[in-house]
Amino acid sequence: MGAPSRPELLVFALDDGASRLEGGIVAALERAESGGAIRVVQTLFAMRDADSGEVSAVRLHGGSGGLVATLTDFRLAPERRPEIIGGARGGGRAAVRADEAEELAGSLAPGAAIVAVLVDHEWLAGVRRAADRIGGRMVADELLAEGDGDIVSAVLAAIARPT
Repeated sequence: MGAPSRPELLVFALDDGASRLEGGIVAALERAESGGAIRVVQTLFAMRDADSGEVSAVRLHGGSGGLVATLTDFRLAPERRPEIIGGARGGGRAAVRADEAEELAGSLAPGAAIVAVLVDHEWLAGVRRAADRIGGRMVADELLAEGDGDIVSAVLAAIARPT
C-alpha cells in the first residue's frame, strides 16, 4: 500500500516584511528539506511597495534549492523582478496571474509582505511504510492547536472517532 502525501500550507505575514525579509524563513525551509523531513512543493512571496503601493509576487515550484538567492534578488533588486517572475517559466518559476495579484493586493498594506509555502511531510511516508510492513495502520493524522500538546488526551480523542 502506497503512503499518501501530507501537504501542509504555512503562511507568514510580515507587516514591514519587504524591508525585513532577510531569507531566514526560506533558509530554515532549505535546511528542513535537505534533511529529508519535508519537500517544498510551492512557495509564494508577495510584497506591496511602501512608496508606490505596487504589488509584486512570485510563485516558485519544486524544491527549495535556490530560493534564498531568488527571493533576495526579488526583494532587493526591483529591476530584476520581471526576469525572476517571467524569465524562466519552464524552469520552475511562474508568474502570479494578474487576477491573483489583484486579490493579494487587497490583503497587503503598503510595506507588508507574505511568504507562503506548501510542504509535503516526507518523513511521514517512511513511518507509514514501516507501520504497513508490520501490519499497522494510521488511525489519526491531525495538527493540534498550540497549547493542545497533551498526547494522551489527543490520542484518546482520535481513537474515539469512527475511522
